[in-house]
Amino acid sequence: MPTPAVSGKAPEYAVIKSPASNEGVSGPKGPNALAAEDGKWREDPAGAIERALWSYRGGGGPDAEDDIFSPHTGIVIEVLQADSNLDVPVKLWKRRIAGLVSEAEKRIGGPIHKGAPYYNNALCLFHLGDFDRAYSYFSKAAAEDTRSRGTDPSRLFTGNHPLSPKVLIEPLFSTLVPHFAANYAAVTGQTLDEAELKRLLSWLSVRLSDAMQVLMALHRIQRTLQEDDDSANRFIRVRAIGELHVAVESALRQHNIGSDQLFDRLHGALASNPNSLAAFDALHAWFIGTFLPAARETAPALNQLLAEADRRFAATPSAATRAGIAAYAVLRVRNSILHVNEEGLDIFKNRAAALTIVGLALATCRTVQHAEQGTLAAL
Repeated sequence: MPTPAVSGKAPEYAVIKSPASNEGVSGPKGPNALAAEDGKWREDPAGAIERALWSYRGGGGPDAEDDIFSPHTGIVIEVLQADSNLDVPVKLWKRRIAGLVSEAEKRIGGPIHKGAPYYNNALCLFHLGDFDRAYSYFSKAAAEDTRSRGTDPSRLFTGNHPLSPKVLIEPLFSTLVPHFAANYAAVTGQTLDEAELKRLLSWLSVRLSDAMQVLMALHRIQRTLQEDDDSANRFIRVRAIGELHVAVESALRQHNIGSDQLFDRLHGALASNPNSLAAFDALHAWFIGTFLPAARETAPALNQLLAEADRRFAATPSAATRAGIAAYAVLRVRNSILHVNEEGLDIFKNRAAALTIVGLALATCRTVQHAEQGTLAAL
């Protein structure tokens, strides 16, 4: 996909038009972007695309067809840099460009690769916080890549694409990740930086929806930190924590680790490290010895379990032992919050407690990756 250079000046697209001045802006280049020279694509991007489509006779391959949509990509780069008017590229696609593409496909008698505009729209919607619509466009872009290129589309979801780090990865490291990076390292032996998160997402993307579910959950949680800590944002945060836990279980299933229910799958994942398994079993024994069956799904039981897990976590210098403790905490949280919305939970009432379990869920995902890759025994 072409990535034209643009100035840092914020664009004003009140009626899907560019500023009067094009100074310092170079338009996208390419064999089919006929109206893209000298920055003129900014005056009427849909018109530039229409002329490129009209001149296109088919057979150019996905790169050449991506280039047709260079004006759309140029707008996306501008609005992402300016962090404004993020809905403009999506509206432009739906109101004008999509229909033009359909007509061109009928004329040439075959599909045109639409990965670029689909991905552009996905990034804009994701940055706006409209995660569900963004996922729809991400999925369309992935399907286009699979059809046209025959390649693994996971890079589109995991920040390994020129346009995506600013939207998918970087915001998480400004306000969210610092809250639990230390615990993640204490469990996994890995520094939770951008490269580590991309590796984890790439591993999860054996099922693309798992990687996207983790990304959406993390961004939902990150956005709650920018708002008042009221009951609505607490609810959103706890629901997103539930999504993270679903992704952990899905990863276990996708990688054929363990069998049957989550308890057995986590037990199977930890089996290659005796210290991790022993810590998991010891915390389970404490839990079933402390609470009768009827009380085990209650808010007081989970609150006490997490307090005990925190005490044991802080008391051990062993990453392997912490991995077992974290995995059992994840199990109990999953069993609780996926069944009922419980305002009595500490992770609902206390933001710090909620962010701690976010880190443990991500760390347990990495523990499962260790297990699948045969590196858990080395913790």
